[in-house]
Amino acid sequence: MVQSGQITMQELAQIIVETSSKQRKEFQDENLVLRLCCEEPDAQPRVIAERYNQLAKGAPKNGNDIIRVFRRCKLDRISERISLLKKGRAISQQILEALEANDAAILDGVSSELDAHVQFRRIILLSLAPAWKSSLPSNAYQNLLRLNRDFAGECLDAILDLIAVRGKTKANRQGHLDAEAYEDEIFRLNNALTRANNLVTRLQDSYEEQMLEMRAEEEARMISMLNSEKYGYILDLLVSAQNGFRLLRKKGPIPFEIKSVQSLVRRLMEFVEDCDVVPILEIGERLSVRANEIDGYLYDGTPFASSDDTKQVEVISPGWKVFEKDIVISYPRVKELEKEAIR
Repeated sequence: MVQSGQITMQELAQIIVETSSKQRKEFQDENLVLRLCCEEPDAQPRVIAERYNQLAKGAPKNGNDIIRVFRRCKLDRISERISLLKKGRAISQQILEALEANDAAILDGVSSELDAHVQFRRIILLSLAPAWKSSLPSNAYQNLLRLNRDFAGECLDAILDLIAVRGKTKANRQGHLDAEAYEDEIFRLNNALTRANNLVTRLQDSYEEQMLEMRAEEEARMISMLNSEKYGYILDLLVSAQNGFRLLRKKGPIPFEIKSVQSLVRRLMEFVEDCDVVPILEIGERLSVRANEIDGYLYDGTPFASSDDTKQVEVISPGWKVFEKDIVISYPRVKELEKEAIR
């Protein structure tokens, strides 16, 4: 039967632990990144990476690692991500108020906003995590931080249903309708069934999506090795070699001894083009870059003074992407220009 009275942290802990027990894989690493973003939506990826490295054990992350997490979670559009994070924080505050006041009416209209993004329920739940950290049993808090987007959504829906049921019970008690307790139980069971059906649907969609993403990621991983630091930025070297052969041709015939190298470079560039890999910028191009735009570059230069600070930079590596699939293999590397060079 549905209990009456205010919802306790023990009840919330039970929901979290039971939901977590249905999930095999753990997502603490990804959730820590997203939780830090929830705490400061406007923070740049490199700032999130610094805070992540202070809290997490194991391999450190840089700004590009954080961007990869955003891309994996479909949060790579900066303005959309910031808007979702801020809205998630606002809704999490409404949930805390509803729990404190034991008043479901505070959450009127919230359910219509939950499908704004595939990660939105997860963002809301992670926004609640700091407020609950000291109150939840440690095992429940850790279980909350291991949930992926689908089970985080199931967990949040269960919490919202509990608030709605408890609020309905409170209203019945105030209206002297205690005899309706069985209807409350039916209401709770129907909500549980709806949540289970929604979870199955989300998992099916997620499975198909993940299969496509895994295939795309594997393709991108194979191609990205062509421009990794480990192998000396092969794609950049091909462009450099191609430019070098152009200069040689202007000076006269290409020496016979290196014609085979020229053919190799040409064939490799054809392979790259057939894979739909294209440069993002041109080497030598000069740009004005703001601090809040630097996420899309590998920047070499002095620190930005503020988010509105602008630097003059030169492209030293074009960056590469799979054009059709809009998958970034490597970001353009840019170097700050000295004041004398700008003049």
